[in-house]
Amino acid sequence: MSRSKLLSTSILIPLALLLGGATNARARALGPSQSLTQQRNNTAQETQAYAKPSTPPTKANQTPATKTSPSGQYGTEESGSYGYKHSCWLRNIRERVGRITAQGFFSFITAVATAILAVFTGLLVCVTRDLHKATEATLHVGRPFLLVTDVAVRVSHSDPDIGPSVAVKFIHHFYFDIAIKNFGVSPADILDVTSTAEPLDPPKPPDYRDPAVAYENVGQLNDSIVSPGEAIPDRIKASYSCTEEEYTSLCAETNQRIAVYGRIRYRGASDKTFETFFYWWCFLTDRERPDLHRCNTKRWNDHT
Repeated sequence: MSRSKLLSTSILIPLALLLGGATNARARALGPSQSLTQQRNNTAQETQAYAKPSTPPTKANQTPATKTSPSGQYGTEESGSYGYKHSCWLRNIRERVGRITAQGFFSFITAVATAILAVFTGLLVCVTRDLHKATEATLHVGRPFLLVTDVAVRVSHSDPDIGPSVAVKFIHHFYFDIAIKNFGVSPADILDVTSTAEPLDPPKPPDYRDPAVAYENVGQLNDSIVSPGEAIPDRIKASYSCTEEEYTSLCAETNQRIAVYGRIRYRGASDKTFETFFYWWCFLTDRERPDLHRCNTKRWNDHT
């Protein structure tokens, strides 16, 4: 029995020493100035601190949160949350406005450049048109200007007894000379001429309108140049021949008369073509000396 007690004592003493050493080591690790209860509280607070999620930096600088008071005023916590959301909303607006402003500025610059280009193009077209008009005006000032100044007639009568081989005996012949003059300051180059003499119905009441004519017999002149100020009395011609019966009918005032009409097309230094029209009536009141007068319709005696 004494041996067993001695053995138990020898075993318990080393165990007590080991437990005492472990307790001292833990006390040294926790710090000499804190009690075991305080150290346990600190350890629990540190564990809670590590477990709690970190707040954003923006919220860390704001006022601690408070609850809403019964009077309807917002507390500190809700005010901070509202300010944070408001600042984010303003930041988003500023970013969007910045993007919109950049796009709008680019669109504005593009629109202004397009408008300036359109205005410049319009001004260029106007200037070109004005230059063209000025050039035409200059050429118009220095253009030739042909006018028909007079129409002369020569009459010849043939022997009525020409012979049995002639089916129609034309014994009255009318030769018309159309006098022209260049009133311009440059030479006129006559391109073609239409000159016709034929019997037509004279103007009759109530409107006394001259009959319309067609410029069909187109010919060219061998000598087509008319110098400035030059008057040519007989370069353009027309003729008409009739029988005795036709001549007698033409002498009556109410019947047809001989109409002498035509058109002269010419140009000057430029390629622009000018036209001069003439339309005259031949009255056979005198057998040897017919009388000629211009028609009253302006369009048949006009010019360009």
